[in-house]
Amino acid sequence: MLHYRYIKRKSKAPLTAPKLHEIGPLIRQNLQITRRLMTELVKASPGLALVYSLQSAIGGLLVPAQVYVTAGLIGSIVASIAAAADGSSVADGTLRFFVIAWLALQVVPILAGVLSQVVSMALGENFLHQLNKKLMLAANRVEDLSAFEGENIFNDSTAIRRELTFRPMSFMTGIFSLLTSLIALTTLSGAIIRYAWELPVIAVSLGIIALILNAWSGRRIWRGSLTGARHARMMDYIFSLCYSRDSRQEVRIYDLNDYVESKFTSAFRGMKGVMNLTRRDIAVGNLASLIPHVALLAWLI
Repeated sequence: MLHYRYIKRKSKAPLTAPKLHEIGPLIRQNLQITRRLMTELVKASPGLALVYSLQSAIGGLLVPAQVYVTAGLIGSIVASIAAAADGSSVADGTLRFFVIAWLALQVVPILAGVLSQVVSMALGENFLHQLNKKLMLAANRVEDLSAFEGENIFNDSTAIRRELTFRPMSFMTGIFSLLTSLIALTTLSGAIIRYAWELPVIAVSLGIIALILNAWSGRRIWRGSLTGARHARMMDYIFSLCYSRDSRQEVRIYDLNDYVESKFTSAFRGMKGVMNLTRRDIAVGNLASLIPHVALLAWLI
């Protein structure tokens, strides 16, 4: 009952930072994956996907609207103070308009946030259900049962199940946040490009660098999940022994509580070691991504 056998698998080569000639294929591969996932997202719930898209677009328009209204409010307040000092008439209508608009723009994001939470949770659940069905359909279509022999298929399935607990939601919120940012960047760029054309170009360049590093980090995290899946599966198995009636009886009879706990701790340390290496590589990549931002800040100063 407590015997757990693993078949030796060949370790994969470590995933290093992308070289210049690999950036193009990496971007194309991620664009293809994004397109397929977006297709599944829309299939999961077309209505909710449309509502979330419209909400993200409105969120992107709120950013330039807040800038415009804040600037107008400050200008109206300054004009009203100057008019009162000169004893001339004050344009109360303009000031009142900007005050009401500013207050409305403080309330709208709060209401949008509440709606976004409800819609994203419902859409995320449908999206997860859709992806699980696709995985089950793929497994049911396999006719050669030799594919289910060995350790690889079980390790990979463990990694996939763990990633499915948060990756679909993370992908969904990331895509719609990107839509919001693109709309905000486009509208703001149209306003400032006449005065400083280089700022939108720099912002787009930094965004492209961030996307490339994010794609590389995603691949690195997935490779780490696959590498640590053996330890994760062992943790799941050992943990199940504590809540299985038959195995629990054996553990108590032979006084194996300390042994089971030590095995669980050993598996945890193995998985943590793999993920620590992954986090280290991602941290180095994130620090490298700060270089262009620091250079931009130095140039602005």
